[in-house]
Order: sequence, then structure tokens, then C-alpha cells
Amino acid sequence: MLMMFVVAGLPMACMSGAEVATVEADRDAQQVEMMRLEGLIVDGQGDALRGRELFASRCGNCHQLFDTGTASAAAPDLTPYKRDREAIPSLLEKVAFPDAELHPYHAMFEISTRDGRVLSGVMTERDEDELTLVNVAGRPITLERDNITEERPLYTSMMPAHLITSMTDQQVVDLFTFLLADTQPE
Repeated sequence: MLMMFVVAGLPMACMSGAEVATVEADRDAQQVEMMRLEGLIVDGQGDALRGRELFASRCGNCHQLFDTGTASAAAPDLTPYKRDREAIPSLLEKVAFPDAELHPYHAMFEISTRDGRVLSGVMTERDEDELTLVNVAGRPITLERDNITEERPLYTSMMPAHLITSMTDQQVVDLFTFLLADTQPE
């Protein structure tokens, strides 16, 4: 899978040689860590109920899986997605590095207004007269186009980057046991 790495808003083609080397070293370290985590998930013994609790506390403000969490306009309901062992690499990448493959519907925008506000969120609606952003709290903000002075894509996901780096290995295995479950664990 080809990943487009953006650093400080610039594609790699716009970076110095030293900056590219740093990004490539980071990418190599990320790939090693992804392979390690994938092995843990495949070989580990996870607890889907503990994974459900982790999902509810870390993912459930934006995503829904079965009856856990709340789907929002800014993030998809994960229930209909394919969940099997073949999906582990893709799912792990999306959780660990949400900006690596960014769907246009989930990209953040920064909007500056005439009254001096700077707002960011996922754009969910847009027409000639107004646009609506959903901010990180899940609250929709509708702005009149006449009040907007600047509209800038941020090339980042609303989903926190490196969400799983603060988790123990067992928590990662538990979370993925829940994410890969066919039904809601009881």
C-alpha cells in the first residue's frame, strides 16, 4: 500500500534530503512496530469485553460498533465493515496512523471567520450559502459563507494519531478482539 506522508503540511517531495531521511527512518520504525502489533493480535488471547470497554472510552465518542459508542457525521459506524483476520493489517494501520490513508469525507478543515474565530472540524455539508463542520466534540457548527475569510484543508484526520501508543500490548489485543468480533460480546 502506498502511503503519502505529509510533514508540516508539505508532501515529501517538498522537503530537504535530511527531512526525507527522518521521515523514511520513522516510516521504517512504524512498519516494524506494525508487524510486531499484528503478531500480538493474531497470536494473543484477547478479552472482547475489556476491548469493548476500551472502545467505549477511546473510540466511542465518534465511532459505533454494534451497540457500543455513538456514530457521528464525522466518523463511520464500524458495524458493517469487514472484520476478520485478513482485515487486521488495514485496520491496525487505520487505528495507529489515521492520517496515512485519509478518506476525503473524514479530512479536517480549518475555517477563519470575519469575527476572528478559527474553527476546525470535518466538513459535513456545503452549499452556496453555508457550510457545516463537525468539531472534535461531535458538535455541528454551521457558518454562513459570507462570514468565512479563509478555508484551509488540514490533511489530517480528526481521529487522534497514535491512539494505541498509550495502550499496553494486552489492551491492544483486547481492543482488536472486540473490533474483530462478529457479534456484540456479552
